[in-house]
Amino acid sequence: MKKFINRHPYLTVVGSVILGSVITLAGVMTFLLGFTNSSADRQTNLNRIASVYNQIDANYYRNVDSNKLATGAINGMLATLDDPFSNYLTDSDASSLNDSVAGSFGGIGIQVIKKNGHIEIMSTIDGTPAQKAKLKTGDQIIKVNGKSVASQSLSKTMSIMRGKVGTTVELELQRGDTTFTKKLKRAKIPVETVTGKLLKNKVGYITISSVAEKTASELKKNLKKLDHQGAKSYIIDVRNNPGGLMQQALKMSSMFLKDGQPIMQVKTRSGKPEVYKASRKLDGGYKVKKPAVVIINGESASAAEIFVAALASISGDSVGGRAKLRQGNRTKYYPVHG
Repeated sequence: MKKFINRHPYLTVVGSVILGSVITLAGVMTFLLGFTNSSADRQTNLNRIASVYNQIDANYYRNVDSNKLATGAINGMLATLDDPFSNYLTDSDASSLNDSVAGSFGGIGIQVIKKNGHIEIMSTIDGTPAQKAKLKTGDQIIKVNGKSVASQSLSKTMSIMRGKVGTTVELELQRGDTTFTKKLKRAKIPVETVTGKLLKNKVGYITISSVAEKTASELKKNLKKLDHQGAKSYIIDVRNNPGGLMQQALKMSSMFLKDGQPIMQVKTRSGKPEVYKASRKLDGGYKVKKPAVVIINGESASAAEIFVAALASISGDSVGGRAKLRQGNRTKYYPVHG
């Protein structure tokens, strides 16, 4: 299962992600130097870093942005780790990550795709400003707040449309041959990461788009609903799922395994592995007792991979019977919420 490191580094759980606002290195040094029990080597190294920072700040031939200087120093330290999953996120990136894992954000309530070079509305979310403004599937977004988005990435456009609840955003849209403008007030947009429906032959089809704070409870809710509708087996689709929270992946996996069965293990710095096992504490006593097939593709990563690997390891005598793994075809387009 391939990880698309460059596309989803901030969602990968098998690595350390350093979050926070851009802060001055002087502030970092003040915090770290407060630990009086640090080793002599650590103290010496911190002094070296502080000395270089002070020299540049005081004596460089032109003024230097202290925030950029601090961020550069932090990124330089991380680069020495040779670990693509260790990243320092500044304000906007940290906020975007928090929105992703929280399952809600300030926005207008649309799903968009980039198609043939245009950013196009795929759907609107019920009860949101976009739906109330009667935006429709197929509407193309031409400008946001008066600026063209023709050359912008999908993620950049979405970050501009998102913002503080109660603030406004202006969209210029094209519908067929008609161009029009809409001003929308941002609202709190809830995002469901799990959807389910009953297919023919009583097969429950469940899609998990990401692994956020409520994904495990959403999965349980959909499983119970489909079970009530008479589902005899399940297809669980995690294609294009970039992952998210490890704890949620553990809770999801535990629903399909017997208590005590291993879900995953992490090798710590000491070398001693830490094993995570299915338990009532994780799943609340809810167990899936029907067969399941899991569909993945090359963009299923991180917490989604933990879940997939756990289900693929189920033996024939486990609670849910034998789970099978299927490598799905890549999808050309996939939705992003705004």
